[in-house]
Amino acid sequence: MQYIDGQPLSALVRSLTLEQKALVMREAALGAHEAHRVGLIHRDVKPSNIMVERAEDGTPRPYVMDFGLAREWNESTHRAKRRPVEGEGGCRGAEEGR
Repeated sequence: MQYIDGQPLSALVRSLTLEQKALVMREAALGAHEAHRVGLIHRDVKPSNIMVERAEDGTPRPYVMDFGLAREWNESTHRAKRRPVEGEGGCRGAEEGR
């Protein structure tokens, strides 16, 4: 497992510029998309589950963390089984609202 020398996005959000926030969210979304591509649904993406470290040039580099609630997803299992919604309050993934 890779060590991430950073802080959760929830702790950094006030110190990032608007451009940095957009970059972090774009990269985190691409990370979640990659998990979806291989058949995993995170189910608990929120600022405290996105760790941000700084590259040598100071650019924030996000990592989506804590796949503890993740579930395997494919079309056949999604139609056959409806699981209860998990996650925290307003931070549920869009796929949980279906």
